[in-house]
Amino acid sequence: MFRDGSAAALIDFDLARPATRVEELANVLLWWSPWMPDDDREEALRGVDPFERGWMIVEEYGLEAAGRARLVEVSQNVAERSWFSMRRRAETLGGGWARMWDEGVGDKILRRQGWLAENAPALERCVRP
Repeated sequence: MFRDGSAAALIDFDLARPATRVEELANVLLWWSPWMPDDDREEALRGVDPFERGWMIVEEYGLEAAGRARLVEVSQNVAERSWFSMRRRAETLGGGWARMWDEGVGDKILRRQGWLAENAPALERCVRP
């Protein structure tokens, strides 16, 4: 989306569904902070400090204190649900979903879950105001 000729927002319709502000922000942090092991990140995001970037994203988003208190827990829940939904889509829809599953996306999601659990205390500190 653009505002006055400048990029203002990004809409990804791939897995669009109704979600809370905290769920939306958890998804943003996953991919753009990025809250996952360095080796599983897109090349352009390898070496990025996920704690500093996470803090910056949450600050700019303007999430209230109650949402910040739930953000890491919700991020962990999103990662857990992701494994089950990717597996189900691979089994029922096939196509690109099955290809991603066969290429190891399930293992990547499990590594993300481990990373989130291991780094939960530091992530909680980085999202506090």
